[in-house]
Amino acid sequence: MDIEVTPASLAIDDQIERVLDYDTIIATIKTILAEGHINLVETLADEIATRCLAHPRAASVKVKIEKLDKEPGAV
Repeated sequence: MDIEVTPASLAIDDQIERVLDYDTIIATIKTILAEGHINLVETLADEIATRCLAHPRAASVKVKIEKLDKEPGAV
């Protein structure tokens, strides 16, 4: 995932709430996954992007999700 952020309107001054930090992104993804099964990885990617874009510093988001084999030898 790549997130382009806008310049801070206030000096960051070591204040974590003034940045879009990794913990926020990870918590957002965990929340989405905890809400229940999602049929399509495209839907998951769209929901991740939408929620990340809700952050006031997020200017653009690019999400890449890869499908993993469900079991060894799956096609």
